[in-house]
Amino acid sequence: MFFINRIVMKRMVLWGAFIVIIAGCSKKDTSIQIINNCNPIQSNTEFLDGTLWEIVVFKYFDGIIVSQSFIGNIKYGDTSNIIVSKVRTDNVKISFKMLPNESSLYKIPDNARKYTFDYAIKDGVKNVIIIDSTTRLNDRVNTLKRLIDLLSAPH
Repeated sequence: MFFINRIVMKRMVLWGAFIVIIAGCSKKDTSIQIINNCNPIQSNTEFLDGTLWEIVVFKYFDGIIVSQSFIGNIKYGDTSNIIVSKVRTDNVKISFKMLPNESSLYKIPDNARKYTFDYAIKDGVKNVIIIDSTTRLNDRVNTLKRLIDLLSAPH
């Protein structure tokens, strides 16, 4: 009887370990959502209202671009759809323009595509990225507020 209980006990332990391993291996999705927390812009420049235009999310792993997602435009105060990352990602950069293609100022140097610094991404959770006037940019403009000031100036 002791021998049978020992066999049953071993099987129970092995099944328990198997269930723990399987449960631990189920991968949760890594997702990204962007919030445009810019204030509405009062400007005489047409279309310069705080909307982020032509947004692209560049996903990186170990410093190499592994994927990109075009998510369109986000008006000030709005939130993007949730972007589920199907590839392993450890950080992202957000790229955008401040004026749309319809703007007469679309092709001026100050409206060139802007890139944020890297945002670290946590695996298996929803990552929320907030872009506001203090967001640091990867170019001579430095911050989104400075870019808005440049685009608001007479051209």
